[in-house]
Amino acid sequence: MRNGETSTQLVKVFKFVFISLLFILPFSGMAQYDYEHYVPPFYNGSNLDDDIGRHTAVLSTNSTNNVEVFIYKGDGTLLNVGEPIVISRGAPYEYIFKTPAGDNYGEVFTYPSSYDYPLGVVGAVELNKPLADRGLRFFSSDGPFFVNIRHVTAVHGGSLTAKGTYAKGIDFRSGHLYNHNLPSGYRNRRSHFISVMATEDTDVTFSDIKSSFLSEYNSGVLSLKPIAKTDVINVSLKKGESYVIGVDFEFSEFYNLGTSAWNGMNGTHITATKPIVVNTGSWTAGSSDSQEIGIDQIVPADQLRDKYVVMRGRGTDIDQERTVVVAIEDNTEVWVNGNYETTIAKAGEFTILDNMIESYNTWGGIAYRPAFDNLFIDTKDKSVYVYQSMCGDATRTNIGLNFIPPLSLTGMKEVTVPFADYIAGKQVTDAAITILTQKQAVVDYQKTVGGVTTYHTLSLADAKPINGNSEWVSYIVEGDVHGNYRFNSNKAINVAWTVRSGWVGAAGYYSGFTKAISKIVPDLGVNTGGELDLICESYNEDISVSIKEPLPDFYEWYVNDFTQAPIIENGPLIVPAPDVETSYYV
Repeated sequence: MRNGETSTQLVKVFKFVFISLLFILPFSGMAQYDYEHYVPPFYNGSNLDDDIGRHTAVLSTNSTNNVEVFIYKGDGTLLNVGEPIVISRGAPYEYIFKTPAGDNYGEVFTYPSSYDYPLGVVGAVELNKPLADRGLRFFSSDGPFFVNIRHVTAVHGGSLTAKGTYAKGIDFRSGHLYNHNLPSGYRNRRSHFISVMATEDTDVTFSDIKSSFLSEYNSGVLSLKPIAKTDVINVSLKKGESYVIGVDFEFSEFYNLGTSAWNGMNGTHITATKPIVVNTGSWTAGSSDSQEIGIDQIVPADQLRDKYVVMRGRGTDIDQERTVVVAIEDNTEVWVNGNYETTIAKAGEFTILDNMIESYNTWGGIAYRPAFDNLFIDTKDKSVYVYQSMCGDATRTNIGLNFIPPLSLTGMKEVTVPFADYIAGKQVTDAAITILTQKQAVVDYQKTVGGVTTYHTLSLADAKPINGNSEWVSYIVEGDVHGNYRFNSNKAINVAWTVRSGWVGAAGYYSGFTKAISKIVPDLGVNTGGELDLICESYNEDISVSIKEPLPDFYEWYVNDFTQAPIIENGPLIVPAPDVETSYYV
């Protein structure tokens, strides 16, 4: 109360807001659907032709208008000269990156010194040095669009979805495919890497590296250099330059160290004085007797939160579907499906969750079966990075890496998955799409094959529950996945995609990273990057609060708590001034 008037509390909660166990995130970024995307290069440390192939970018948009996209190298050189790229809803485009020799497919001559990799993939010669023209920038002034990088070789596949302008940041922790066994025949093919690209002139630091070694190239020779957990790598980059570090498994001094070193790149700390974009992953790595390309682009630590759902793919072996949780704060508790799992003692350390698969005894020994369709991860108010190895079938060979977004009510409600049965131009024999959405959401999708579009609605009866969280459910579309898909929902949705064909497999996350939430109108002179808790005085007149464009794809207003239905969806808050103290939430 002030001067006899009633106080009305307007609250925009950025850290978390519960609807039972559901919460809202305020991402100031994390926009996979954006006007600009940066993609640093990937590192392939294998000496085999089987591990390098065709490298493409699949570009798509939800816009019904034409969107022209331009692709630039890090030094500003326009790549698609003479190849105009125009996309629209239902008309995606796949751009093929050439090798220096002008080929569509990479080749190894004499590794580590001689190879012909497509633009966007580097080898040993390019490690540990500023690279002026190896990173990529995608831009359009016509409208936002998705960028999905895909790679296919004779035996592998990989997929990365760019996170847009808001992948930019100054504080990151890496994640990689988990390795728990290393047969001798695969050591020369496995490596982990981290790559960064500068969006402005900046100084970059790599620290908390726990792999004991990093790879280095000198005078035609690839070797390992020791690195302690306390060592720091400092690099100065110009705008558009990239930098790549990595470790190769082929050296005895590394593979003899065991799992702590093999997985010691997880949680590497990457910081910068000005915004950078970070790719992380493995090319290749994975389960005990096979490996895959696991790559993704991540977002800075200030965009993370504490609640996640990991959707199981189609793996049935304990090697296949693993979740890596990386702490960014000390003493981070990890709860899974409502049960306490463990505490991560220090920032940069991680835990492995195998809860997707559980073993049981059979007459033949140990077999495995799916334990849960989904994992609900709750780290109790401490933000974390969550990485998932997701598999396209029951074999160990078709694994991809997904960086998982936190749960968000302000996510996208329209998602496009183009060329769902292809990986970098290669048609696959099997694909699946998993969808995470709010309970009771109406999810429709369009499937276009050969110019013919059919219309479908997901049945609420097919929803798979999430233990420990009653507000979200998942679905899977499988069995006849071909062509282009467009999903629509009246609530926020996250969409993941897995493919496989023989030895080739890949996984990608197509949504969950929302548009920026713009400042509230009227301008109340507060920081909207953190928690916003405003006291407004109501003097017998309406309260009117709106969000400036560009609007989130989906948002809701609630009054006092989240036990009742929202009072307004996708529109400004306009309500009569209340007679009692009242809180409104968006």
